[in-house]
Amino acid sequence: MDPRILQRRVDVSREQGRRRLKVVVVLVVVVTLTAGIFAVFHSPLLAARRVTVEGAIRTPTTDVLRAAGLIGGPPMIDVSPATSAAKVDKLPWVASATVSRHWPDGVTVAIVERIAVATIVRSSGGYATLDAKGRVLNWTPTPTPGLVQLVASVAVGRPGSTLPGAAGSGLMVANVIPSVLSGRVTTVQVLPDGMVDLLLSDGLTATLGSSDQLPAKMEALASVLAGGNLQGAKFVDVSIPQEPTVGPTMSGPS
Repeated sequence: MDPRILQRRVDVSREQGRRRLKVVVVLVVVVTLTAGIFAVFHSPLLAARRVTVEGAIRTPTTDVLRAAGLIGGPPMIDVSPATSAAKVDKLPWVASATVSRHWPDGVTVAIVERIAVATIVRSSGGYATLDAKGRVLNWTPTPTPGLVQLVASVAVGRPGSTLPGAAGSGLMVANVIPSVLSGRVTTVQVLPDGMVDLLLSDGLTATLGSSDQLPAKMEALASVLAGGNLQGAKFVDVSIPQEPTVGPTMSGPS
């Protein structure tokens, strides 16, 4: 073989070897840097050690932290604000949640809680607290003070579930009862046809009918009750708010 050809082959082989060595060196450097970065971001120095929960009144802080995956100080790099917030959103009392990271070791969970508007009797005993959308917030052995009782032919699920739509008209009413009436309304009753009655503390029944024109109906009811002259009355019908009626009035002595 021509010595020049042999030398050329040797030179090519050496060049290929050098290229392979460079590739190996680069790969080793990349792997080493990746491992180093991974170790730094997963070190205790960059763990979620300062976690703050804001807005939790009805929701236990431990439940928020557990749902968000923040118990035990996880690495900051592993905390996904969107994923954690979505999991906190599923807690019964939580209407919305926002999770924010504050490097190097802080996380804030800010929640807005739902507002309770009514209670409802559970078929298995006790009561459930509800918000205006029918979300079951919690179970209690007795009715929650200050809330009206909803009566509707619906199944009541566990905290975090939602009542069937048949209770919707009653929940709409419970959510708009004005303060001037809140002390007198004890029960919101959804009838089989979806119409709504209010039971008042003095024994009167207020017939609302459908769930439309609720502000006008509440105003008409408040006006009738404030006007007095209800002795012997059994009901107040404000289903047509412009024409409220009261009856039946018992006849006085002749």
